[in-house]
Amino acid sequence: MMIPKTDDGRVLFAVPWQNKIVVGTTDTPIHIIDIEPKPLAEEVEFILEHFNRYTTASISRNDVKSVFVGLRPLVRTTNIGSTALLSRDHTLVVAPSRLVTITGGKWTTYRKMGQDAVDNAIFVSKQDRKKDCFTQHLTLGNESEKQNIIQLKEERKKYMI
Repeated sequence: MMIPKTDDGRVLFAVPWQNKIVVGTTDTPIHIIDIEPKPLAEEVEFILEHFNRYTTASISRNDVKSVFVGLRPLVRTTNIGSTALLSRDHTLVVAPSRLVTITGGKWTTYRKMGQDAVDNAIFVSKQDRKKDCFTQHLTLGNESEKQNIIQLKEERKKYMI
């Protein structure tokens, strides 16, 4: 399920995973970066409140089994005030020294980011490409993780709106 607009304009999602539901959002600006980010109580309440608006079975903080918090570096190219308006795409910069830097991006596009970084490094170093990039065909994890991914994709299809 996806709730495309919350009170503050963020997107909320609910994705089935291993007989549970992962509920979350993706844009809480923070001002102090901690090496081990912690969930904000007001963020958990925000998610619960908005999720409960669109479901018949209400959930509370007692129903939460675990919480995950991650930080994503966003690339600011203009003077935009809200992080919600910043692009989630990755940005690649090649310095005059030919140093290739990649910033931003998303967890779901890390393979594309890697391919773009390597392609640009090959180009700026004027090396010959030995073979095409094959990262998109590599399988990660053990067999059970592969089966979980297949199951998740099948479950996700059921809930697409």
